[in-house]
Amino acid sequence: MDLSEIQKLLVEGKLEWLQSHAGLIQLSDWLSDNASLRRVAKLLIIDSKTIYRWRRSYPVIAEVIASYLPATKDTSANLARPAAYRIIVGYNHSTLRQYPQSGGCSIHSEYVTLKEVWESEFITNYFISFGVPKADYLSDFLRKVSHDSVYHLSNLFSIVYTDVSKLGVIRVLKAHS
Repeated sequence: MDLSEIQKLLVEGKLEWLQSHAGLIQLSDWLSDNASLRRVAKLLIIDSKTIYRWRRSYPVIAEVIASYLPATKDTSANLARPAAYRIIVGYNHSTLRQYPQSGGCSIHSEYVTLKEVWESEFITNYFISFGVPKADYLSDFLRKVSHDSVYHLSNLFSIVYTDVSKLGVIRVLKAHS
């Protein structure tokens, strides 16, 4: 996807693209060419406040930015996130660090309610890719998340009720019943 196609996307689409592998590489390229966050916002045709909000709100974006821009008082040094249901990539029980290069896992997406998780495009596409109806797994999903706060989709993806500490540590919480 070239820049002109990205610029035509709605803001939500631009955020989704920016969090993708290609988007993170492009962000890294822009920043390595000494582009400021304001310049990145201009390239994406978004308000500069939006890119700063995304920096605070999305750890994968914050991580790329942190490796190029010096920390300031209002930066991503505080990675704290409130409790939510998160699709976690690379979850394991002993290391709940946010970033894979620190030996941990990463957050794919997050949702306020279990219903939002279950109805998400990711979950729908996940079950479609295996050719199985997701409805067959709903009761197991609800039981495991309610009881253990974790539902393992596979060896790679898990749905976990967590918060995130200021240092980016993903902490499992007791899920709402």
